[in-house]
Amino acid sequence: MFRKIVICFFNLLMLITLFKSISIAQGCTTPADCDDGNVCTSDTCLTSLGICLYVNNSDFCDDGLFCNGPDSCANGNCIVHLGNPCPGTSVCDEQRDNCACSDAFECNDGNPCTADSCPGNLCRNFPLVYSSCDDGFFCNGPDRCDSFGECTVHPVGNPCSETACNHCQEDSDSCIDPAGTPCDDGLFCNGVDTCSNGTCLHSGNPCPSNLYCSETTDLCEQTPETTTTTMLGPECIVTIEPPTEKVFVKDELQFSAQTLCNQQSVAGDYIWSVETSVGSGIDEESGLYTAGNQPGVDLVKIIDIANGNITDTVAVVVSRIWPLAYTKMWGDEKEEKLLLLRAFRDEILMSSNVGKKYVNLVYDNSIEIALLLLKDESLAANAGEVTEEFTMSVESLLRSDELQLNLSTIEKFKSLINRIEMNASLKLKTAIKKLKKDFEGDDIFKQLGIKIID
Repeated sequence: MFRKIVICFFNLLMLITLFKSISIAQGCTTPADCDDGNVCTSDTCLTSLGICLYVNNSDFCDDGLFCNGPDSCANGNCIVHLGNPCPGTSVCDEQRDNCACSDAFECNDGNPCTADSCPGNLCRNFPLVYSSCDDGFFCNGPDRCDSFGECTVHPVGNPCSETACNHCQEDSDSCIDPAGTPCDDGLFCNGVDTCSNGTCLHSGNPCPSNLYCSETTDLCEQTPETTTTTMLGPECIVTIEPPTEKVFVKDELQFSAQTLCNQQSVAGDYIWSVETSVGSGIDEESGLYTAGNQPGVDLVKIIDIANGNITDTVAVVVSRIWPLAYTKMWGDEKEEKLLLLRAFRDEILMSSNVGKKYVNLVYDNSIEIALLLLKDESLAANAGEVTEEFTMSVESLLRSDELQLNLSTIEKFKSLINRIEMNASLKLKTAIKKLKKDFEGDDIFKQLGIKIID
C-alpha cells in the first residue's frame, strides 16, 4: 500500500513538472544533496521520499558580462538583463567592466542624487548624500538623497497636521480637505459638521424652536414645562501634546492632553489608543506610547469621555532602525565607521558587477539584519568587533590604493554571518547561503581586487 502511495505521489510531481517551473530528481537525504550549483533554482529535498525539487526563481545572478547590465534569473537560467548600464553617451567597456568617457557630460545619468564625473576616462556617479531631490510625492514631505544615490530620505515626513479637515491630499499637493468633507467635533447640538478651508464648521442648532437640544441624549426633546429657554451644550475641544512626532523604533514617548470648554480649561477623563501596523502600543490610561520594531506611521487617538466623548489624533512617524543598530555596534564612533564603510562600498563594491550584487543583498535585507542586531546584544557586539577590524583595512585602502584583508578577519566575518543565519528568515538564509558559497574559494576576492594576507 505504501509503495502505491509513493508511486502516485511521484506521478503527481511528474505532472506538476509539465506545467510549472519545477524539475525533480531522486536520491537525497538532506537539502545539501540537492544543491545543483545553479543560483537560478531553489533546491529542496523531500526527505521522506528521497526526492529533490528544483524550482526556478527570479533571483539576482551573474552571467559574467558587464555591458548587458545587472542580471536576474528566468526559466532556470541567468538570461534577464537590464541593458547597457552606462549613463549618458558614455561607451561600455566590457574588458574593464566600466563606462568609458572623455568628459563628465558623457556620464550624465539624469539622476539629481549623483555627481557625474569622468576621472581617468571612466564614468563615476557618486551619491550626493542628503542633497535635495523630488520623488514626486507630496505627503512624505521634502525629499533628500540617500547614500545609494536614490531619493528615499524624507526627514520631515508628512507635512500636514492630520487633524480634522487638515489631512494630506496627494492629488492636490495640499493639507486642506475638500470643501464639504464630513468632520466631527463630537457635539450634537451645534449641528452637522463639514470642512471649509481647513476648518470644521457647524450648521447650527439642529432642533426646531419648539424643542430643546440635549447634548446628553443627542436628541431634540420636548421642552419641560418649567423650562423657558433652550440651552446649548458647552463648546469643548481636546488637544494632544506633543503634536505630530518622529521617533525611532522601540522608543517611548509620553503624551498628555488638555480639554477646553468655552475656552476654559476643564478636567477630562481620557482613554488613549493607537492605530498601528508596526506593532506599536500605548497605555490606555497614562498615554505612554511605545513605538513598534519597524518603520511606519501610527495614529494616536484620545477620547475625553467626561466632556461629550470629544476626540483628537496625532500622527507618529516611526523612523528607520539602522541608526539604532549603528549605535549598538560602534557607539560614538559610528559616523567614522560609516564613512569608511561607504568608501569601501563606493570604491570597491560599486566598481564591479559582483560587488553590486553584494550591495543589493544587504539593501534587500537591511531591515531584518538591523532587527537581528537590535534584538541580540552579543550579536551587535560581535558585528562591531568584525567591522572594527575591517574598517582598519579600508583605511589602508585610502592610504595606499590597495585593500588587504587578514585571513583571520575573513574567518571572523564567516563566523558572524553564520550567527546571523541562525535566526534569519528563509529569504535572508537563501541570500547568506549564496554568499557563503562565493566564499568557498579565493576567486571572489580577486574579482573585488582584495589581497588576502596571513
